[in-house]
Amino acid sequence: MFGIGFQEILLVLLIALIFFGPKKLPDLARSLGRGVAEFKKAADEVKRSFEEVVEEESLKKELKDELQELKDMGSDLEKDVKKEVGDLEDDLKKIDEDAKSADGKVKESSSPDEG
Repeated sequence: MFGIGFQEILLVLLIALIFFGPKKLPDLARSLGRGVAEFKKAADEVKRSFEEVVEEESLKKELKDELQELKDMGSDLEKDVKKEVGDLEDDLKKIDEDAKSADGKVKESSSPDEG
């Protein structure tokens, strides 16, 4: 633990016992324990907050990528629809021209009979 051996820990406890006395040492240990627990709690909270921020940024990037993909799909769909509409318009023009041509042929063939 922290590179401290048993002998060093024993020396620190002996100095604390001499400096603070046997009556204050349990209170000091409790206070130290509470301080360490509070420090751990604060460190965990900072770590959790950092992880939330990282996850939030990751989600933002994913959403941005998905939005761009949807925009691209919409753009592709718009191009496809415009192309299909153009093709249909061309087909309708051709049908209209064919109908006019057929109508003209029908009139030509019926005209000599009338005269």
